[in-house]
Amino acid sequence: VLDISCTGFVTVHRFADYLKGFGPLERSIKNVKIVVNEPWFQFFLNNDEASKLLEPCCIGTFLVRFSSTDPGSFAVNFKNTDRVASIKIYPAKGDGFTVAEGKEYKTFDTIPDIVRNYSGWLVHPLSEKLITKESVVSIMVLWRFFAGGDARILVR
Repeated sequence: VLDISCTGFVTVHRFADYLKGFGPLERSIKNVKIVVNEPWFQFFLNNDEASKLLEPCCIGTFLVRFSSTDPGSFAVNFKNTDRVASIKIYPAKGDGFTVAEGKEYKTFDTIPDIVRNYSGWLVHPLSEKLITKESVVSIMVLWRFFAGGDARILVR
């Protein structure tokens, strides 16, 4: 979750984003396990990628991912009657997560609590894991190869 490029290093900014989404520090490991072990969590997709995956699916199919535009936040994408919709999940001040409902904000303890609360819309999880550590390493190797770097340092 912290080192998606498998470099063995984590920047201060990346760690701050991690704590924003999974903190406070003393609960962060527990919070990570709660989210990443869920079948519907798809890690690093952007909104367009999530929409393309969900477009052919039946109504109520959904996934949860890291927000690609707001580090430390999450997003739920789901197939609605005529389109794929997206809801941003923000870290709550203090602890938990916040979702906007019109002009009001609702706070939940965990992201699975959000999924359960909206189970009328979030019915069928897109549960095939799309991003694995192996696929990230493969992508990095290809990137290094085409960018002219030495990919051998990534494969050990």
